[in-house]
Amino acid sequence: MKNKTDKPIQFKEIETFDDLQALADQPIFCDFTLHQTPVRLKLEPVTPALGEQLRELGRKATPPFNPLRKDYDLMDPKYQAERDLNARKARALTVYACCPVIARKKPGLTGADQIYQFIQGLKLPENILDLIEAKALIGGMGDVERRANFTLPPDSES
Repeated sequence: MKNKTDKPIQFKEIETFDDLQALADQPIFCDFTLHQTPVRLKLEPVTPALGEQLRELGRKATPPFNPLRKDYDLMDPKYQAERDLNARKARALTVYACCPVIARKKPGLTGADQIYQFIQGLKLPENILDLIEAKALIGGMGDVERRANFTLPPDSES
């Protein structure tokens, strides 16, 4: 397997759970530039408990069943509004739980609704919240999606 510089990737062989945990415990950083200023935020990983909360929020909204079409109406405005709100709440939970810099501004929040209201009140740009969420969700995994996509032929560039 080759990376972008065509040098062979050196894999670390994991022999014990402690080896794996030591790698998983390494800090996660969200790096970006804001007004020409390089910024680095230290993030916490998404825990299994938080991951389940996020999945639960994703399952909350269900589209109504249309008996005439014998199908679910994914274009139903009420369903779309609830689905989108739940996605914003999931993002807020991720940002709050995984970014200590933000959580320290108002510690102790536990409910999805109060965390969502807090994050919305910060008035941070949408793209910063998206970056924090995306980096927290992939953690230190980096390019794993490319290597785990078994539908692509070996050494495919697409």
